[in-house]
Amino acid sequence: MSISGVDSQSGVFAGMSIDSVQDTAEETDQDMFLRLMLAQLENQNPLQPQDGTEFLSQMAQFSTVEGIGNLNKGIDELNGLYRSNQALQATALVGRDVLVSGNTGYLDGGANAISGVIHADGVAATDVIVNIKNERNEIVRQIELNSVTSDDTSFAWNGSDENGNRLPEGNYTMEVTGRVGENVENLRTSMYANVNSVSIVNTNGDMLLNLNGLGQISSNSIQQVR
Repeated sequence: MSISGVDSQSGVFAGMSIDSVQDTAEETDQDMFLRLMLAQLENQNPLQPQDGTEFLSQMAQFSTVEGIGNLNKGIDELNGLYRSNQALQATALVGRDVLVSGNTGYLDGGANAISGVIHADGVAATDVIVNIKNERNEIVRQIELNSVTSDDTSFAWNGSDENGNRLPEGNYTMEVTGRVGENVENLRTSMYANVNSVSIVNTNGDMLLNLNGLGQISSNSIQQVR
């Protein structure tokens, strides 16, 4: 009785239809690797069985694929924990004030003040003036700070005009100028804003803070929390 030879290379895919290959492609690399190994064992030439060394080598490859799969799973779990921790930390900001770059502050209907920080960027300035403008770009109040040092300088406005009258609720812009040497220059500012809520914008866990009256900013833009 004769036994027909089976090619050891083509035997790997013997009996596997195109549909089954397409289905396998949708599975994980680990599952696909194991299926190919089993197919090779089932279709090997009985007169020329697979060399033991080669089989052990393939088993080592399988272990590597399995290890990579477990590593990826572990990384996914760590990413999930990181996103959850980020969300928890961001939620703790609700109701608190954060310092963000800009020159606009929101005056609500209560008795709150608008406050911020002037950044001298390492250069002292004199004759510092804060011009406060409403949404119609009208100057409603002017505050003189005389001078600021090379460090950051805090300032605040109680929301009233020159006569002590409380101004309407809304956004107000702080334009700060100061004399640096012989020149009058615009000085950079950051403003405090209250956090109303937090939004998770995508699967990467990026956080947006919804600021009272000022819209959304990235949580990465926060300079300080108080």
